[in-house]
Formats: sequence, structure tokens, C-alpha cells
Amino acid sequence: ADDNIYVNNQRIAADGKAEIAISSQSEIKTVRIIVQNGEKQPVYAYLKLVPDDVKAAEQVEELIDAIGDVTLDSYDDITAARTAYDALDAYSKTLVTKLDVLEAAEIAFQTFAVSNIIEAIDALPELADLSYTDGEAIDGVYAEYDALSDENKAKVTNSAKLISLKANIAGFTFTINMASKNDNWSG
Repeated sequence: ADDNIYVNNQRIAADGKAEIAISSQSEIKTVRIIVQNGEKQPVYAYLKLVPDDVKAAEQVEELIDAIGDVTLDSYDDITAARTAYDALDAYSKTLVTKLDVLEAAEIAFQTFAVSNIIEAIDALPELADLSYTDGEAIDGVYAEYDALSDENKAKVTNSAKLISLKANIAGFTFTINMASKNDNWSG
């Protein structure tokens, strides 16, 4: 065989093997391979060897970058980044340089969520104006409120209104007078 093969400037037999020394657990190594057949122009190839822990940390950083500007629609992106970060081993977590960005996004999202719930509660009727048609809206806002952490529930300044509406809407009953076909509601 007329092939000349070099790996990082060391000649290797065509049927031989090259060993690449990596000095630390997370070292990224670039390997240059040159193959020349006889008098032909050599072919150069560069391989980037990336350890699994570095790949995992880079994937988490890509997920964090994908969050972008935080809005109420950012929940899935934030959750994906947090889940991926939490799944890393302790050493790989030290390789993530954007944890502060993820944590800031989580705080911003919670702030949006609390703000959104406060606005939704404000939009609900007052207790004196409560109607059976308000039940679905109350249940929806209550489900969002209930999903908050206790710390964030405490930030919902008008939660007493929501809790009161939820308790009172449960007391509404529906009866139908078949003779008059009128819907009669009582609370």
C-alpha cells in the first residue's frame, strides 16, 4: 500500500492504530489526519473529540439559549432546560456556564405567571355579581393559581377573592322546571 497516514503528525501504518492522549476528563481534542496515496495530493481531515460530559453540558446550554426572551409561552422551554440540567451528573453541572440565565428565566416566568393570575382574578366578577356562567372561568384561574408554588401563591395579592369565588360557585345548583322549560338557578 502506498498510503501514508499521519495522525497528529505521527506516521501510522495502514493497518495500525493511533492512540490519542487526553489529559483531563473534559478535554476537547482536535485530531488532524492526513492521508496521501502515492504522489497524489494529501487529504486532510480534522476530528473534534468531545467527551460525553461536555456534550451533555453543551446540550443544556443550547436548551437555555432556546428560551430567549421570557414570556408566558416560555414554560416548555424553561422546563426542558431545567430537566436536562437536573439530569446532569455533578461534574457536568460545573461545565454549564449559563445556569444563571436559566435561573433568571425561571424567576421571570414565575413573575409573569403571578402577574397573569392577579390580572385574571381582577377580571373575575365580584361575589355580589357571581353567576353560574362564571364557574368555568373561576375553575381555570384557580387551576393556574393552584399550580403555583406556595411562595408564589403568597405573591398573589388578590387570592382571597379567588378562594371566595371558588367556594361560592360550588354552592350554585341548577334545576329545570320541565313544565315551564325555564332554567332556574339559585345560589
